[in-house]
Amino acid sequence: MSEKCQRCGKEGPDLRILYMSCFYRMDEMSVPFSECAIRGVYCEPGGYENTPVGPQTAFSPVEGAESRKHKFYTLIVCKRCRAEWMMAIQAWFDKPGIPDEPDEHIPDRRVDTNMDVGDVDVLTSRVNNLEKFARHVAAKALTVAEAKAIWRTTHPEGREEFK
Repeated sequence: MSEKCQRCGKEGPDLRILYMSCFYRMDEMSVPFSECAIRGVYCEPGGYENTPVGPQTAFSPVEGAESRKHKFYTLIVCKRCRAEWMMAIQAWFDKPGIPDEPDEHIPDRRVDTNMDVGDVDVLTSRVNNLEKFARHVAAKALTVAEAKAIWRTTHPEGREEFK
């Protein structure tokens, strides 16, 4: 494993690997993903098991499931970059996207989706707000809970923007 965060360049042994899989070629994005695959059987959560770090979710194979290759895109990141990634996912989830069928549909391919060209401006505004939010969080060294609280009180649009 690399000894350097692929996002911010922080060096050290205490790095994490983010695994992402969404049935889409994520290498179309300008993110330096690596690829890996794990061969195995699909498992579902079922109860807990004790581990050296405490109780963890136990997984059991789904009956009749066959072994197959599960492909992942990976990034090696530091704890801070992992926390910012988690906050970005939470912010995305908390703010549902653009409706599937706008009234006047002019398709424009943007990272595996077709959207109305007018809606691209709305999406761009949301991305810009998220970038401002991430810079604010990084500057203040907030916990994930504190950052979530700030995000929820300052958004949707029309409320205080991060400077």
